[in-house]
Amino acid sequence: MKRVLKKSLASVSQDDRKIIRRISTYLLSHHMNEVVYEETVSDLIGMAEECRARGEDFSQAIGPDIEGFSRELIKNAPRMSWPERVLADLQWFLYCFGMLVPVMYIVNLIFTGTGAGAQLTFTATILTFIKYCVVCTAVVTGIFIFRRRGFGAPKLTLGIYIAVFVILFTVTDSLERFVPTDIVIHLDVIIWVVTFGVLLLLCWLIRRLSAMTTAYMRVLGQRLQRSFHIHRDSGDTDKDKDNEKEKDNEE
Repeated sequence: MKRVLKKSLASVSQDDRKIIRRISTYLLSHHMNEVVYEETVSDLIGMAEECRARGEDFSQAIGPDIEGFSRELIKNAPRMSWPERVLADLQWFLYCFGMLVPVMYIVNLIFTGTGAGAQLTFTATILTFIKYCVVCTAVVTGIFIFRRRGFGAPKLTLGIYIAVFVILFTVTDSLERFVPTDIVIHLDVIIWVVTFGVLLLLCWLIRRLSAMTTAYMRVLGQRLQRSFHIHRDSGDTDKDKDNEKEKDNEE
């Protein structure tokens, strides 16, 4: 959600904010187009403010079935294209893995005192780094699932995630048999952060362009359809006039 939308959302009451957040979570979990999603959330905020100005309850305007209301919003709305979905998931992993090395560097600095100096370099064995990556992948996947859960994560989804989480930790514990423990890697924290920052920016730009293209094509399609109906109606009107003239001439 954009900063402007977050600021506007903060202006409504807490109860209305909870309803809008539930609806927005549902829309995101069903892959609504990003541009259309922002317009929809903005309309909901405006609707809540209008209800407050008229002294009405926003929850009554929405109705008791919030999920049903959300389902109606998503029914005819454009969904994320496959590039948008892939880029959205990729942004999550780029962000979390971009924070991986700085966090590990700070943890080592606090608990072991290693890494202190003018050069910000993270030093660890390849086995330790792989374990950190596996744990990061499991945590990121869990956060992603819970943020995209809509109106409650299905029990099957939770069960699969817990099973995968246990399997990842089991595999991680047995890595010592296959991965050499004497290989040490040195990673520059600044270069790592800058690299992932640039990748994140490119990913966001491409995703945003893809979302804007999808939304523009939707608007263009609606305009063409409207023009077609207007042209057809005008053509039918002209035919009716011609038929009336022919009848008058026959008489």
